[in-house]
Amino acid sequence: MITDDISQIIEDINEIQYRCEFDMFAMTDDITLWHYTTVDSMFEIIESRQIWMSDARYLNDKSEIFGAYKTIQKVCKKISKSLHPVLQRALSDSLIELKEQKQPCIFVTSFSKASDSLSQWKGYANQRNGVSIGFRATKFKQSTPLNPNSTLLVKVIYSNEDKEAMIRVFLDRLSQFVQQLKTHKGLDSLLSTSISSYFSICMISFKAECWREECEIRLVIPHDYEKDVKFRTKSGYIIPYGVYAFEPKTSLETICLLEQNSLRVVSIQEYLHRKKIKASVKVSNVDFQFIN
Repeated sequence: MITDDISQIIEDINEIQYRCEFDMFAMTDDITLWHYTTVDSMFEIIESRQIWMSDARYLNDKSEIFGAYKTIQKVCKKISKSLHPVLQRALSDSLIELKEQKQPCIFVTSFSKASDSLSQWKGYANQRNGVSIGFRATKFKQSTPLNPNSTLLVKVIYSNEDKEAMIRVFLDRLSQFVQQLKTHKGLDSLLSTSISSYFSICMISFKAECWREECEIRLVIPHDYEKDVKFRTKSGYIIPYGVYAFEPKTSLETICLLEQNSLRVVSIQEYLHRKKIKASVKVSNVDFQFIN
């Protein structure tokens, strides 16, 4: 029995959104998450026990966000006529918000399931100074002081069929819910807020098929994080960012170096020992000359 009590309706809509986000996007396997960076950045991450998280609107590849928007727009156009009229109006409002970049603020940082990826080394290794930091996923999430329900490890989606299914299932569930209500007064804004939040996750999870080899996983902190926002400057922009606090002693598992350099290996091993971090150090099997 669906109630028409507004507080219960809000709770039900939030539950539909949460279940879809978790079922469709959440990475629940306890794998190693690899963060490709430089030795200098690795040192700062361990010393501060924090990883910077970028506002998703300021990701380096603007075509990525635009491509995700076009995918969402295309799927919504295909299925909108089958939805309840109230949901159609809310969907239209949400798409306008997405286009104008008025969606909820989301902070994101990237990892890979691939421990020794040529494309990742090329993109983030900074020549000889590259490392990939391996975090145990479950311990990485457990070690943060943040509310576990406010963070999400999401799988990046490359298949167009999967993208369409994720949008369709969410909107179908909302439509079924709306049809069971006796009154729809004030429902447009509630639905629009939920759709915008869900589509924000889609926007930072959808990438083109050609990037599949990156095997990317993203750590996402959505919606309620604005109170902790910080700012930095880059390329003429003042960019909002957040930080994700964690405990290296429990979550850091392995350090992989791009280049075979005995002194660098020893220096990292000694540093980890002094920090009481029981992480192994290894060297990449990728042909370093090819990266140069």
